[in-house]
Amino acid sequence: MDLRAPLEREQRTLLFTATTVIALLVYSALFMLLYVLCGVSSRNGNGGDAGGWSFSRMHALFKLLCYGFSMLYNWILLWTLYPWIWGAESELLWHPSLTSFDSQPLPNVVYGIQLGYYLHDILCFLFWRNERQERRDTGLELFHHFVVLFLIFSSWSLGQMRIGCLLVLIMDPTDFIMNLTKGLKYAGKEAATTAAFGLFVTLWVYLRLYTYALKILVPSYGTATAVLDQHGITWRLRDWYMLYTAVWAIWLMQWIWSGYIVRALLRRWRHGSLEDTRYQKIKSKRE
Repeated sequence: MDLRAPLEREQRTLLFTATTVIALLVYSALFMLLYVLCGVSSRNGNGGDAGGWSFSRMHALFKLLCYGFSMLYNWILLWTLYPWIWGAESELLWHPSLTSFDSQPLPNVVYGIQLGYYLHDILCFLFWRNERQERRDTGLELFHHFVVLFLIFSSWSLGQMRIGCLLVLIMDPTDFIMNLTKGLKYAGKEAATTAAFGLFVTLWVYLRLYTYALKILVPSYGTATAVLDQHGITWRLRDWYMLYTAVWAIWLMQWIWSGYIVRALLRRWRHGSLEDTRYQKIKSKRE
C-alpha cells in the first residue's frame, strides 16, 4: 500500500471511519485486559488491596501503553514521510492549497487512531466514573476531550489535517512522560519519579507552551483574511475561525494545567514530596 497515493473522497471517508472503529475496539479490549490482569480491587485510591492494583494505577499503565504506541507510530511514520510538518515549512500548515496531504492514507489513519482513543476515554469517563479517583480538573479534562473531537472533525472536513498531525507530534511526548512519572510514583521509585517529572516539565514548557504557539498559533495569525481572500474562498472564513477557536482553546487549557504543575513543583520544594496537586483539595475534604 502506497502511503502517499491519493484517495478518492469515499475511500478516504471509509478508511477514516474503519480506523476509528478498529482503534476504539482495540483500546477497549486492551483496557479490559489490563483491568483483569492487574486485578483492580479498590476504588478512588492509589493502592490496591489483596494484591490488586488501584484503578488509577491501571489507568496510568493503559495510557502509558497507548501514548507509547502513538508516539512511536506517529513520530516514525509522520517524520519519515513528511519531515516538512516539523520543519521550516510549518507555516504552510494553514495554507489551503496543500490538499494532497489530506487525501493520503497515513494522515487519515493517524486521525482515526486519535479519534478512537478520545472516544474510548470519554466512554471510560462516563461508564467507569465510580472507579476513577476524583480530580479537581475532571470537568476541564472532559471539556478538553470534546474540543479535541471538534478539532478532529473540523480539520478533517476542512482539509487541515496537517494541523492535527502536528498536534499529535507536539502533545504525545508529554502525555507519555506524564504517565511514566505516575507509574514510577506508584512503584515507589522516588528518585526516578523526580527525574521523570523534571523531564515532563521541560517537555511541557518547550512543546505545549512554546512550540505549540510557534508552530501553530503564530503561523495562523492573519491567515483567515490574507490567505483565504487571496485564494478566493472567503466563504470558509466562519469555519476557519471556529478551527482557530479550537486550537486557541486547547493552548489556553495548557496554561491552566500549568498552574497545577507549578503547585506540584512548589510542594516538592517545600515538603520534599512529589504529589499530583489535582487531588489535594479532594483529599483534604475527606480528611
